[in-house]
This record gives sequence, structure tokens and C-alpha cells, in this order.
Amino acid sequence: MNKEEKFWNRFGGIIRKTRNDCPLTPEEAKKELDALSEDDEEPLTDAEVEQSIEKILTRDFEPKPAAPDLEWVQGFSAEDVDEDVFALNRNLGDADADVDARVDELRKKASDEEDDEGENETGLEAPEKPPGKGG
Repeated sequence: MNKEEKFWNRFGGIIRKTRNDCPLTPEEAKKELDALSEDDEEPLTDAEVEQSIEKILTRDFEPKPAAPDLEWVQGFSAEDVDEDVFALNRNLGDADADVDARVDELRKKASDEEDDEGENETGLEAPEKPPGKGG
């Protein structure tokens, strides 16, 4: 018997037990079965039984992806989205003079609002005039 076989014979059961990879003992299985209530049991439909048999016969053991929860989408309304958002979130390659003018207008408006507050996003007072290009 080589070293690897000795290792797995000695520690394999311990490793499987700590990782819960061991099958249940008869006592553990009975305890789990007794813990189930009748409310937890839902009988399979004939279609589900047939589908399970088909998967076993074709050896298709991949789990079916869960359907995404799209309940949050039902309250969404595209009418609430402002045209400004569409102007700001366009594709980089989409050149449009009207959109560019609207973006410039929004930037100026944001800059004016920032000046009105007297502070910028850093919390420091806005400078009288922006610094020139470094040199």
C-alpha cells in the first residue's frame, strides 16, 4: 500500500464527514424523515415524474436554471424617464448635433447649480475662475 492509499484510508472518512459528503447513517436518515411534516410533502405530477425518468435515462443531471424574479419590473414605467437621461446615456459612436447641444446645456446647468451652492463635490468653495492648463 503506497502513501496516498494510506492517507485516504486513514483520513478520507474524516474529511468526507466534515464536508458532509458522507451518506446519512440509517439513524440520521430516519431522523430527517421524521422531521418532515405532511405540509412539506408535495406529490409530483405525472409530468414531473415522466420528466425525471427521462432525465435519468438520458443522463441529463444538470439542474435547470431558476427563472429570474421579474416582479420588480411590473412597477416600472418608461414614461418617468426624462429625455435628458436618453441624451446622456447614448452610445459613444452615436453622433447627433441635437444630443450634443442638449448634453452641453445640461453640463452648463449642472455647473451653474454647483456655482449657486458655493461648494463643489469636494466640499470646498468653488474657485473664482478655473485654473489654467498646467505647464
